[in-house]
Amino acid sequence: MGKQVRSREYIFVILSYIFLTSLFTYPMIFKINVLYNFNKKDYLFNIWNLWWVKEALFKHMIMPYKTDYIFYPVGTTLAFHTMNMYNYIISLPIQLFTSRTAAYNILFLHTFILSAFGCYLLVRYLTKNKMGAFIGGIIFAFSIFHQEEYARINVATIQWIPLFCLFFIKLIKDGGFKNCFLSATFLSLIAFSFWEYFIFTFFIIIIFLIYYYKNTLKTDFIKMFFVMLCISAILVTPFIYPLIKELLHRGEYLYAPLSSYTQLLGLMPSKEFGLYSWPTVLGYTVLTLCIYFIFKLRREDTCVWLIATCVFFVFALGPHLIIFNKDFRGIPLPFEILKNIPVVQVIRTPHRFLSFVTLGTAVMVGFVISEIVMKKNYKFVVFLIIGLVILEYLAIPRTTFSQIKIPDIYKKIANDKEDYVVVDAPLNDFGGAYSMYYQTIHGKKVVGGYVARTPLYSKYFIENNPILHLLAEPGNYYTVNLTEKEISESLDNLNKNGIKYVIIHKNLMVKKSFQKVKESQRNIISDMFFPYSVNKHRIEVWRGESERGDYQKVFMDESGFNDFIAYLNKILSNPVSEDEMVVVYEIRK
Repeated sequence: MGKQVRSREYIFVILSYIFLTSLFTYPMIFKINVLYNFNKKDYLFNIWNLWWVKEALFKHMIMPYKTDYIFYPVGTTLAFHTMNMYNYIISLPIQLFTSRTAAYNILFLHTFILSAFGCYLLVRYLTKNKMGAFIGGIIFAFSIFHQEEYARINVATIQWIPLFCLFFIKLIKDGGFKNCFLSATFLSLIAFSFWEYFIFTFFIIIIFLIYYYKNTLKTDFIKMFFVMLCISAILVTPFIYPLIKELLHRGEYLYAPLSSYTQLLGLMPSKEFGLYSWPTVLGYTVLTLCIYFIFKLRREDTCVWLIATCVFFVFALGPHLIIFNKDFRGIPLPFEILKNIPVVQVIRTPHRFLSFVTLGTAVMVGFVISEIVMKKNYKFVVFLIIGLVILEYLAIPRTTFSQIKIPDIYKKIANDKEDYVVVDAPLNDFGGAYSMYYQTIHGKKVVGGYVARTPLYSKYFIENNPILHLLAEPGNYYTVNLTEKEISESLDNLNKNGIKYVIIHKNLMVKKSFQKVKESQRNIISDMFFPYSVNKHRIEVWRGESERGDYQKVFMDESGFNDFIAYLNKILSNPVSEDEMVVVYEIRK
């Protein structure tokens, strides 16, 4: 009877989270085949990832961690790219029945449902309270951090974190091979989903080991902990080995400048410091309940979550303090130490520690709700809290983009049986993301590309061919004066490497109005403490406009673009086709 009751409880909870997912992501569930806003560049290469994993595994019969389909002919490693193998593998059957865009949206939606239910199970176990667990699931799954990560499905895959914590705590308290095996399984799933979360998880493991030292120093636990690590190592080694190999052999390019900190105070985004800011990143309702927890509910069985939350929040602040978009580099923070720890030092986005901060706050709020439920007339208070959390986090409808137009040239290339290489310009990160997206249409190798961590050697061919170097920085064309010899040698080099088409993308090179960006950064003080639901659309405008790259090297006005095309005509001869989107040149043999 108990199992039947628990099953009905779980079914009701899951259905409730499905409803909330459809609400928070509206209208995604009704328009599943549409691209939604937030960083189109990262979205495009994640769509390419879906295509490439399928291509690598089933057509080329290789592991998808290295390729010359982008950055041809040198190729590139994808070890530290966003190779979210969990999502990409489960997407394979989905892609049989729908488009890659729809498959991607389904993957994004399922992270909310599983994250909410996983957190529900964790908080239910800790508090023995259903209402506290339900609200905890809402806070973790529908947090601002999670909602913002549409373009990065690897970062959005947070659902295994609470499940690992659940079974690892059970392993500490109760022991047993079942808890050991499940801890290892969910730890491995975290690794398959996002290697940064895999690293973060070891911080919370250390916190648990120290806090529960009376249990973790026992011989039986030490044996089970060792078994857990061994099982995880066996499961993840085939996927982690390429990362370790790359890190040891030529990992200098991995240590990129840090970005996306969490501000101690403030909301409006800045190009230098990223988006996430305290206190609005948590929401005022959650923050108020966490303050209540700190003063009223600090007990032996609850303090570990306060400690963990504080540790991860301090890490999320980055290497130095930022308040109201002002950088206080003279006030170093603990993340400065992490920058010098091997392996950990490859982390360049401190704000992603917020995934663990939101889990900690969800658990703390769960304890607070369980305390409220013990009192009379608790229902009104609990439902008021649910309503306030939803009100602060809910920002709908999500802004949609029109479907990305596919220039006719790519349909022609897709139908061409000849094997050759394509160049899409501009050859910068933004143009590279589009080039990879178009590659999913035509299937030919391309010279450019964009990966999360680009090795220095990958751009060697581009940087050492004068024509390609020109296409990488077209905004500077007027400073370039190629000789006849340089042009001839460059064209011969392109021919030898099988390059047939050079496609210039007008829409990626002609300047657009950035008035909206300026408008979005006004009234910082008045908007500083507004909830996410109020400021969400301003944030979308900022992120959508700011990702296009270095204006000086790439962009030009309409007149400048026409002059640039006239200059290219002297180098590549007249274009073979031209429309409102692209100008196409053929490299003749």
